[in-house]
Amino acid sequence: MWVWHFEAYSTVEARNRLIEFCRGENLSLMLVQVHYKLDPATQIPLAMRDPQAYGALIEQAQKAGITVEALEGDPHWALKDQRETWWQKFDVIMDWYDRQPSQRRFSGLHLDVEPYLLDGFDTPEKWNILTQYVEYMDEVRTALKKRSPELIFAADIPFWYDNILHDDEYSNHCIVEFKGAKKPVSQHIQDICDYIGIMSYRQHALGENSITQLCLGELAYAKTLGKKVFSGVEMSPDQDPPTISFYGTTVALFREQVGLVEKTFGQRREFGGVLIHYYNSYRDFLESAPAK
Repeated sequence: MWVWHFEAYSTVEARNRLIEFCRGENLSLMLVQVHYKLDPATQIPLAMRDPQAYGALIEQAQKAGITVEALEGDPHWALKDQRETWWQKFDVIMDWYDRQPSQRRFSGLHLDVEPYLLDGFDTPEKWNILTQYVEYMDEVRTALKKRSPELIFAADIPFWYDNILHDDEYSNHCIVEFKGAKKPVSQHIQDICDYIGIMSYRQHALGENSITQLCLGELAYAKTLGKKVFSGVEMSPDQDPPTISFYGTTVALFREQVGLVEKTFGQRREFGGVLIHYYNSYRDFLESAPAK
């Protein structure tokens, strides 16, 4: 489950509620965003906003059998000339990690960088942006493995990064060349990362344009690499179109469809599980949606 908001773990009460929620929903992995203290003049990240709270959450989660990965993301980091803030944050994150005892250390770095949100992505500039994005991911992996090789490196990607069919030259495929290999962006990212999460956001598990159908290509490639893929589901309101989210449906439908995903892929070694986006909307959904 993604956990984006600082308030979700900033106090003892908030952490207790978060851990109990994870236990109640049988969640074993939290992707928890890091928040920072910024220099008021330059906006340079100087330190973690509340290193004690972050460490306390990890320690409490470990005791409950829940793994925590440090979560970050910004579309602009895909661009070579806009990565300075990322490397500043990377140093803050890793400096904190190095000072922690084992029970307060996260298990990996998880990036949710979405370059398709940048201006120009719907033009022929798309391939330049995607190529820079793949280069960025490779740079981060190199830096992470050099500094702390024990850490997992993971990323979230949309389901369409493996598109290879196209009706015109640039509107409907995501093939770029990197280190001499020309293939879909999804495969480059899978080569680089230890695992990926797919934004396979749909309300139905099976059939055409479903959660499982949208993950088949990445699962097949993961099998050749000996790596894992997680299917992602969305719980947030006000999505466009609404059918990409379980918000507005029933708890019974949500549990049924997630169960079908797990049943369909459960015997595949390359399937890691289901990632749920995200804590606040997931909790609100369970508290307010009709049971049936």
